[in-house]
Amino acid sequence: MKNALLNWKNILIGTAIVVVIACVAIIPYFVISDSAVWPISYISYVFLFSGVVVFFIGFVIQDIYRARLRHKTKNWNNPLPKDKISKAWNIFAPFFLSGITSVVVGSVCSIFLR
Repeated sequence: MKNALLNWKNILIGTAIVVVIACVAIIPYFVISDSAVWPISYISYVFLFSGVVVFFIGFVIQDIYRARLRHKTKNWNNPLPKDKISKAWNIFAPFFLSGITSVVVGSVCSIFLR
């Protein structure tokens, strides 16, 4: 887990996901500039909802990877090999990092943007 969270590729992918979420949250508010349609709380809602969705997507993808591996090897009860577990964490790490970052940014926005 620690190696997956410190891998620069995972951090780069997680940062890219957060940038996409930030673009979806901030661009409509400033481009359209209609406070009746896009209230300021829209930004925090998008960050919070996107963080939860991204975290869920990452969890499901790595869980499907582990389930396929267990199905292929018929290894239902025994632990998986360490290299397969680390690959599953490498799949989940960018989504975990971007989900946590997005939820934190959304929480800060909901506190300070009122």
